[in-house]
Amino acid sequence: MIQPRSFHVSEPVRHESFTGHRITVSEMMALDGAREIDPDFMQRALKAPLHYKTRQDYQNQLAHLF
Repeated sequence: MIQPRSFHVSEPVRHESFTGHRITVSEMMALDGAREIDPDFMQRALKAPLHYKTRQDYQNQLAHLF
């Protein structure tokens, strides 16, 4: 993640691809409007880069299950 003022103009930058668990856009879109989401999917999704609101929602839902 890039932090403010962590580099300067014309300074070289290295890009590193995410190497952890991945979920696809189609997997997320298939859940749009779903009342209940599979807990296994939510746990898998929390290991991937996820929008902060979706992350918070999944964490809250999982907390209520256990």
